[in-house]
Amino acid sequence: MKVRRAKPEDARGIAEMYHRAVHELATDAYDDDILDVWGPPADDERVEKWADHLERDDERDDAVAFVAVDDRVLGFADVDPDEEYLRAVYIDPEMSRRGLGRALLRQAEWAATQAGAERLTLDASLNSVEFYEKNGYERIEEGTHEIADGVEMACVHMLKEFPGA
Repeated sequence: MKVRRAKPEDARGIAEMYHRAVHELATDAYDDDILDVWGPPADDERVEKWADHLERDDERDDAVAFVAVDDRVLGFADVDPDEEYLRAVYIDPEMSRRGLGRALLRQAEWAATQAGAERLTLDASLNSVEFYEKNGYERIEEGTHEIADGVEMACVHMLKEFPGA
């Protein structure tokens, strides 16, 4: 397995893994209506959106996405150091609780601090709060996060500071 910067050609693998992660790892935290909006199928339109996102990030020095790959995408992390915002960490459900999420999170944090971020905030899905707490993030408050077309899902706003970054 290798962790590297994500490329537009990773879009299909990311979209497929993202759909599986949402629908298999978040079923106890959200109802099907939220899951369907949050993790739509990896159709051509969704793949194109991911490719466009990665293409835009590739043109910026301050937004970084990483993938863990072997013969397919096993995980994904996305951070925007300029905004000091962790956008996402998702892993294939088959890789759950094997340290891959932590490795991707550390890579995103490293990239953010190298770019000058002194903290990261995130909107953690309810099923991921424990993961982030175990990795040094603190709860700020419960809230909502807009996932698409004005649909909001419950989340926990979280923060991690990097002293001396």
